[in-house]
Amino acid sequence: MIRFVMSILVILLASGISTAAGTKDSSQFSTGTPGVNKTSDILKPVLVITRDDIRRTNASNLAELLKYHLNFDVVYLGRNGYDALYLGGDRKNLKVLMDGVPLFTNAHDRVDLSSIFIHNVDRIEIVKGSFSALWGTDAVTLVINIISLNLNKDYTQINAGLHVSDPGYHDAKAKFQLNTARHRFNLFGSRSFFSGFQGIDSARVMQWKPLVNYNFNTGYSYTLMKGIEAFAWMDNTFQKVLDRSYPIQNTTRAVDHELNVNRGVYVAGIQGQLSKYHHFRFDQSITTYHLKDLRIMKELTTLEERKEDFENPSDSLNYRQFRTSMVLRKKPENKVGYTTGLEFIHQVDKVVGVREAIKSTITEMSFFGGLEYRPDERTEMDMTVRLSGSSKFRTPPIYDGNFKYQMTEDAFIYLSYSRSYRTPSWNELFYIYDRPDINIQGNLNLRSEATNTFFGRFDIIGDHMDFRFSLFFLNTRNGIELALNDKERNSYKFVNTRLFKSIGNIVEVNGDFRYTDFDFGISNAGVNRFPDQVGNYNFTIELIANVQQEIPGTNLEIWVFNKLVTSRTDLIENEDGTLEEQQLDGYTYSDAGVSYYFERAHLNVSIGCKNIFNTQNTSGLYLPVERLNDEQIDRRIPVALDYGRRLWLSVLWEI
Repeated sequence: MIRFVMSILVILLASGISTAAGTKDSSQFSTGTPGVNKTSDILKPVLVITRDDIRRTNASNLAELLKYHLNFDVVYLGRNGYDALYLGGDRKNLKVLMDGVPLFTNAHDRVDLSSIFIHNVDRIEIVKGSFSALWGTDAVTLVINIISLNLNKDYTQINAGLHVSDPGYHDAKAKFQLNTARHRFNLFGSRSFFSGFQGIDSARVMQWKPLVNYNFNTGYSYTLMKGIEAFAWMDNTFQKVLDRSYPIQNTTRAVDHELNVNRGVYVAGIQGQLSKYHHFRFDQSITTYHLKDLRIMKELTTLEERKEDFENPSDSLNYRQFRTSMVLRKKPENKVGYTTGLEFIHQVDKVVGVREAIKSTITEMSFFGGLEYRPDERTEMDMTVRLSGSSKFRTPPIYDGNFKYQMTEDAFIYLSYSRSYRTPSWNELFYIYDRPDINIQGNLNLRSEATNTFFGRFDIIGDHMDFRFSLFFLNTRNGIELALNDKERNSYKFVNTRLFKSIGNIVEVNGDFRYTDFDFGISNAGVNRFPDQVGNYNFTIELIANVQQEIPGTNLEIWVFNKLVTSRTDLIENEDGTLEEQQLDGYTYSDAGVSYYFERAHLNVSIGCKNIFNTQNTSGLYLPVERLNDEQIDRRIPVALDYGRRLWLSVLWEI
């Protein structure tokens, strides 16, 4: 707490300071329905992280960016990458999109948010709360929509950038865009490199995860007529990660892993405005994911390495998803509007079906429809229903209702109730897992998890300051859990048993002045992972205080980001089915930076320091979301939050 207060005072005394990474709502918002909307038209809480916000944090990937906001936790899961937790839920409850298209297959539960690099991003739109009625499975706590960078309407435009950070980060990117009256073509490429962070080799208690990532994106659009365009784009990422395992017990050896991941999204469609109030979108997409894990045995005494021929079932993954989506929306005219659409998804696992002689395909068809009603200028409400049918699992009817009332010119009340769901993953259906020594059975009779979310918010919006007070409650039933099936045989099975609850409140204050912006927030959130056995919530308090200061008469700005997370007690279930208490350490982020814009050269140069107080890792952490992962030695692993204090430099050029 002392470090947190000191970090605020240091920057305030030096300059004055401002803006949380993206706490200000952008006026433009496109997630959810066709057409461009305003954030004030969305009846759920939204967060827009702008391009400037990403520049100030110097974040390379999505996991690194999200940790600067309230209730986001970033946890390192060893070979499975990073998990971003929100309100106590894990990455299986987050829906990640790019320009409105899912980045991963619905049944893929190994989404590593650190593999989603954000160099080609205009803004990131986040809808907080359940949104399954429109977006289907996984949209339980958040929908994250990455809007790719669209350069201005000049005939040609070039954008390039270089990011360097100690220790060992080197990111480079470039984008070219050509615009004519009817045609728009763009091409983007980036390379990210991290040389690794060397800890003590024999202890291996620090992260050491060198990687190289290549991302390519290209797109083309053609204006068919006024307001209607045809489009096609692709985004392909190749990443190679060398990940260090812990020593094999009672030996002087360890097994390292070289993970090769290739992820692609290929999209074509047509969208536009049919009339003043009617908007539509039709798109066809193919999403692919391929992983190959190469094992390297390392002798710790001599550091001699050799590749292993042995493969676990999870060492090769090959997923593919075909998706067709059609959405039509009529904005409210004469008080009433509507949204309706169809979604068809066909998923294929090209490895498991061959290896296990199981037909591991999943086909799902969904219909959704909703009404928007504005009886007067002060009142807005909407309701949406989604009905789905699947070839592998049972899915519940999903519905979503939201209400907004304007009490005065500056005061608003929001209320919402949502039911959302998460469909079973391939792991849970077809028992692919990282531990071949444990007999794990899949379950083709699994139901989808169902979550009920209640949300209320009171806003006061002023000319220069905004105040928001929020309350939330999540209740997940029918949750999918890996349960002990036969203790003598060490046998496990996925079943629908788990209950999960989350409750809390958030207070936010935003200031927007001529030269100074600031953002302050406090959250008190409690999680109850085992409501049947234990009736207590484990609460965590989080604080953020972020400021941005422009120096009058210059092109210079200074900023600071601060986040404090208190320690907490959590409960996990051991492999024998008993509950165990654990103490999770608290931590602090405190970053500062400065930038200067050279107008004639079109250059923006930024420098900064991350983790001013050298927050490196928090010890004693369990990883309950992956509790049978073979990286867990004695179930107690120091989890790195960042690589300690480090300096960074960023140069962005546009012409």
